[in-house]
Amino acid sequence: MYFSSKYYLTEYIINVYAVRGIQNNGYLKDSNLLQEVSVLLLEEEISRISEEVEGDLADFLEPDDLSDLPLNTPAEDLCRKNHVSSPKKQKQVKEQYDDILDFNPEKEKLSFREVKILSESILDLAEMLCPKKFKWQQRESGFRLIQSLLLEDCAVLTLLFARQSGKTEMVACILDALCIILPLLGKKLPKTNLEKFSLGLLVGIFAPANKQAKIMWGRAVARASSEKAWEIYKDLGRDPEVKSEEDYRGLRKLAFPNGSEVMRLSGHKSANLPGFTFHLIIYDEAQDIDDEVEEQVDPMGSATGATVIKLGTPGNQKNHFYKTIETNKNEMRRGKHRDHFEYDWNSFAKEDPRYRKFVMSRRKKFGEDSLLFRRAYKIEWVFDDSMFFTEDQVKALGGDFGLITYDQYNHYVIGIDVGKKVNNTVVTVCQFDPNQPIVLPDGVYYHKKIVNWLEMAGVDYEDQATRIAEFLNNYKNIHRIVFDCTGVGEAAYEIFRPKIPMRIPIDKFLFVPLKNKSDGYNHLRQEVLAQRISFPYSYKAQNNRMVKQFIEQMSFLLEKVGANGLIQVDGLEDEDDYPDSAVLCCQALIPKKTERSSVTASPNAFYRPKRNISRQSASFADTLSFKTKKKLTLVCSPSFRRPKQKAV
Repeated sequence: MYFSSKYYLTEYIINVYAVRGIQNNGYLKDSNLLQEVSVLLLEEEISRISEEVEGDLADFLEPDDLSDLPLNTPAEDLCRKNHVSSPKKQKQVKEQYDDILDFNPEKEKLSFREVKILSESILDLAEMLCPKKFKWQQRESGFRLIQSLLLEDCAVLTLLFARQSGKTEMVACILDALCIILPLLGKKLPKTNLEKFSLGLLVGIFAPANKQAKIMWGRAVARASSEKAWEIYKDLGRDPEVKSEEDYRGLRKLAFPNGSEVMRLSGHKSANLPGFTFHLIIYDEAQDIDDEVEEQVDPMGSATGATVIKLGTPGNQKNHFYKTIETNKNEMRRGKHRDHFEYDWNSFAKEDPRYRKFVMSRRKKFGEDSLLFRRAYKIEWVFDDSMFFTEDQVKALGGDFGLITYDQYNHYVIGIDVGKKVNNTVVTVCQFDPNQPIVLPDGVYYHKKIVNWLEMAGVDYEDQATRIAEFLNNYKNIHRIVFDCTGVGEAAYEIFRPKIPMRIPIDKFLFVPLKNKSDGYNHLRQEVLAQRISFPYSYKAQNNRMVKQFIEQMSFLLEKVGANGLIQVDGLEDEDDYPDSAVLCCQALIPKKTERSSVTASPNAFYRPKRNISRQSASFADTLSFKTKKKLTLVCSPSFRRPKQKAV
């Protein structure tokens, strides 16, 4: 007779089902030393009951029997009975035995070890509900999902699995297991954060269309209505009836007898989403769910400290799914919890020959380099023409230099994008060398080197103007400032102008009408593709918050072409403050096309054409000093009369 220690530690939750479930599941993890301790604790009770009852102990063990087990047996006796002589191993047994004694309903907080044990127990329960045994990829990501709910760490998990690899089945089975166990945990541990589940676990499944949400929801209904699930309900002494019904709003939900509910809703941007409250929010096919929907759904878990799961495959746009994946990857590099799980088709094909055979046939049919195969099975993010810049194009502009916070010698231009109610005010400092022009047939260009930013939130423009003026004092040779006067920017300009020396010219720029913004971003793209712009990207600068914001916002720009041929560029979630400020810097150095001397054509071969030298004369006059210009004006004036010399 074998008992798993993790089930023993949660005996008041799973009761006799634990013993029967392990036997029915056909495997036992007996390598853990904690299991040996648990078996020893049960040794006396097992022998006593076995003398009275013939047959399988699991068929006769009642839930209340486990509460009378001899948990107060000293650890030294356990080591002596098990012939444990090593001091190191005796210490391990004592520590684990102490953990068992500490695990009681009066605890106000579960230890990380206890959370781990409970998570493995619930994961095993979910695996029993599944027709197939979980793969290691499914267990790895499923464990983190359960752990997040028990810890209440409000994690946003991202699951990037290859097509048909079992992610939907795995999540559906885990949902059923959580709906069964968490309400029992909430009642037995009323002083912990699990108390919120005492009245039931509330789950919301969102997908781009209601039919897609029905897939995962239908799997959950099927597994919760299976024979295995019925046996579990009976063992726990619960009502085995699970209902799939419509509520008064006409929404389908899976209702458990303990109050848990699993609802499916459409995640289309045109759907009218009511104000629900959930403990667990799931975005299925998250790559196709609009950012506006994510903004509406996210507050539904604020009151409960909900865990959010986003699962799917790579899409063709950088929406909230892609952004969350990048955030989780960065957090994981810093040593925090692993919240992103990514597996391509190769990781599943090694253990499943049928899956490998299927994917190989699709690779032969569509080609390994096709967009369908790269996105669905190689899980590569391949973006379409809607992205204004790719991340590789932006990072290619990074230079091996850091941020420059003070400089009184080099030459600069400044771009100031004024923030509105939602956006922030961003000041971009751009360095250029007037002695190193880039002369091209269409004009004269300069290499622009972004060296620093200033970001401010809020709409207190008086305070912002003061801070900007103090910030710009660090750079002496400022040739020009381009100021965003769109909307409230005009009022901000009137506050800002008196605080800047009059020797510095300030140009106004409007992002409306659309042609202005289209021309501005077209010029920015021209500079980026020609690599005439750079930003600090040294080893130290890569960890700077403003550098990360610049790369992120530049990489997340979306492009739409209107009927009039003008492009409309917007940032993801309207975050385009850094790109707008970069556009203004480029406007400060926009080249003015040089006009060549024009020639007047004539059909008369003997006519000598006159050259229009007005432009050349004007350019020559610009190089003269003020005194020289004044003398030329006096001499060339028709009223000028040279004074007569006086006789000596």
